[in-house]
Amino acid sequence: SSMRKRKALNEMLSKVSVFDMILFTKLDRLSRNVLDANNINKLLIDNNDDNLSYTCFKNTHIINDFINNESTKLVIGSSHIKVKSNSMYTSLFNTLKGIPYLFVCDFQNMDYFYLKSIMFSR
Repeated sequence: SSMRKRKALNEMLSKVSVFDMILFTKLDRLSRNVLDANNINKLLIDNNDDNLSYTCFKNTHIINDFINNESTKLVIGSSHIKVKSNSMYTSLFNTLKGIPYLFVCDFQNMDYFYLKSIMFSR
């Protein structure tokens, strides 16, 4: 699927041995900062299990908190976490702020920051 879109990469890979390709894919994965989705999913589930406004399905975490007027959908991918929320600082960030070097890009408000550096209050 996505390999068909990468013509130059396909040409390069067709000229290397199988061992080189395995090494390349491992180096490629190590060279990118890939999230450990399973650990982040477990962290979110464990910290929100008793929250009645929280639901989870696979890599998608949802908060529908009518008391605090928060509606948030958080989806964890292998290289990013996508958040759509009506709240500037969703309550799910409280759980994630302990993970070092999570960088947030707020495209709607044209802002960016390290998650660890913000203060949370309700």
